[in-house]
Amino acid sequence: MAHTLDEAGFTWLFDAVPDATLVVEESGRIVAANPRAEALFGWSRKELQGMKVEALIPERFRGHHVELRAQYHAAPKTRGMGDGRSVVGLRRDGSEFPAELSLSPLPEGAPNLVLVAIRDISDRHLAEDRLYRERERALVTLASIADAVITTGPTGVIDYLNPAAERLTRWTTAAALGQPLDRVLPLVSDLSGEPVESPAAVALRVGPFVPGEHVSLRLDEKLLPIAYNVAPLSDSEGRPTGVVVVFRDVVEQRRHDRRLSHEATHDSLTGLVNRAEFERRLLRAVERARVGSPATLCYMDLDRFKGVNDRWGHMAGDEVLRQAATVMSGMVRQRDTVARLGGDEFAALFENCSVDEGIPLARKIQQGVVDHRFTWHEKAFHLGISVGVVALDAESEPASLLLAADGACYASKAGGGVSVEVARLDSFPTPRD
Repeated sequence: MAHTLDEAGFTWLFDAVPDATLVVEESGRIVAANPRAEALFGWSRKELQGMKVEALIPERFRGHHVELRAQYHAAPKTRGMGDGRSVVGLRRDGSEFPAELSLSPLPEGAPNLVLVAIRDISDRHLAEDRLYRERERALVTLASIADAVITTGPTGVIDYLNPAAERLTRWTTAAALGQPLDRVLPLVSDLSGEPVESPAAVALRVGPFVPGEHVSLRLDEKLLPIAYNVAPLSDSEGRPTGVVVVFRDVVEQRRHDRRLSHEATHDSLTGLVNRAEFERRLLRAVERARVGSPATLCYMDLDRFKGVNDRWGHMAGDEVLRQAATVMSGMVRQRDTVARLGGDEFAALFENCSVDEGIPLARKIQQGVVDHRFTWHEKAFHLGISVGVVALDAESEPASLLLAADGACYASKAGGGVSVEVARLDSFPTPRD
């Protein structure tokens, strides 16, 4: 027996329900449709009534739908919208759309009738597809960048590592998921050697930050210098959802920085401290002298060096300067500084050393150079060195001290380069031109 909507007494339902709604017999025949169903499928209510419900499904799914309909009527029960069941709908114009269904058996007064609500979820699918594509694009991007990336949830538990992070931490993604960040990324301070507070905890407390101190990643017994920054993640309402940590290996960068620093402060020929760096250290020693820490400045000039250049050329002269630098460096204490000021002029700074203590050190350098057997190819020869010293005066400027020591060195050269001359700041020989 066919049933009508009036017999079931539910006319009000079709005008009120916002979703497309059908009443369907067990046989699959549609007995009623609401205005939203008309708009969704493109058929009038009159046309829909009497159609088989499978006509609203693409042909490739119809056989399976008949089986599902029979299974449902064998044990009918209410199934809510969004319970994970979805179908593909077919409009009158042949276009298809994804849809969700809710199924509700009608009361006993309308036996074997089912109220079917259909909701077009095309927009949701588009949004999900867009999010999926964006996520895939993000994952591909993160997988391809050189920097390591780790993300965590709001409690600091890891939920993602990119391949670079796997390489640096030596953790696989599968093993790291669900682990606390501190376990996978244990950081220690290069300054104190102490563990660094979890970047996740800091970011959630203070917001995005770039650490100001050097840190290293502890890998078993090895430390890997890294640079990193951290930023919190949040949802659309500003609630924290986790953090992202971006880090990279800076071993080569630090080597490069040290190399540049060394090149800026050292003489390229001899490897000794250059004039600019020596003057900086001399200024620091003067400042210490003002608080009672003595120091002695030593100025030195190789004797007979010009003859080497004139006879065998500049390559021989360069080799002599390198050998002289090696001799001088070997004659001083570890805390002292030896520098090449230019040409064949050198200087030494004896820190925590009075002039009386500095004179023996200067004589040691002088004797070391005099005794050294300089060589160039198969040629061997000896050189001398003139030496002048001056005690650092807390009231003097570095330039005045260098001038005084140079004057004393000139006096030593005038005397044959066999003595160490001591300069007084208020009375010292006029330096050579």
